Amino acid sequence: EYAFAQMSYHQKLTLFLYYWQRRKVREIANTFGISWDRADRLVDDSFSELRHQLFIADHLKEANGY
Repeated sequence: EYAFAQMSYHQKLTLFLYYWQRRKVREIANTFGISWDRADRLVDDSFSELRHQLFIADHLKEANGY
């Protein structure tokens, strides 16, 4: 929950569309009005940001004794 809350609206929406709605990169590009290349980078960057935030959340738990 913490990790997802730290992400931008577009990152969250991108992951929702790609993973939960199973939209193709082309469809995400059309949704945002951007090129396929930019949408592909947005999917990759959003997933990378989620992994990063999960890493931070895990370390915060350890630091707080959870």
